[in-house]
Amino acid sequence: TWLQFDPRLRLEENTVDKPISDGGGSNYIISGEDTLCSNVPRTFLNKDNCILSTESTACGAIPPAENDIVLDQYNLLNIHNLTGRY
Repeated sequence: TWLQFDPRLRLEENTVDKPISDGGGSNYIISGEDTLCSNVPRTFLNKDNCILSTESTACGAIPPAENDIVLDQYNLLNIHNLTGRY
């Protein structure tokens, strides 16, 4: 095996104690979507340190909605009836 130096390679610390704040979303955007996000789902192993990112570049499992949803009483009741939550 061999290793070739590549100055474009930048390793970032992404640990339970020091997670990447946007899950790698900014790198995903900058690379033209050639990289992957670094975030993982919440599990029993990381639940105590798992945080929800509020950054606009945050990676997510579901793409953002293209339409705004007004959170009025009617829509909240429909969301509750459909999901059994909230």
